[in-house]
Amino acid sequence: MRRLTARQRGVVSYVALGHSYKYVAYELGISITAVATDLRDAMRKLGIRSRAELISTFGGSSRPWTGARTRDDDSSSPTRVRRLRPR
Repeated sequence: MRRLTARQRGVVSYVALGHSYKYVAYELGISITAVATDLRDAMRKLGIRSRAELISTFGGSSRPWTGARTRDDDSSSPTRVRRLRPR
């Protein structure tokens, strides 16, 4: 089995907890399209065919995987954060 990238692991963990693509994109500072692409590629690498299977496999954790950069990181390097407009 090929290994997942850090960002793919982050996306998988957030989605497995039931978060929307929009929320995941905001938390990780990436576009919604990147979330969908990373999730698709990760599911392909893991041999998972549905979101239900993803949730049953990875949904037991109460917190998302923290190895991916999130908007709350305190590093000195600039981050890409997309501010979402309220509806």
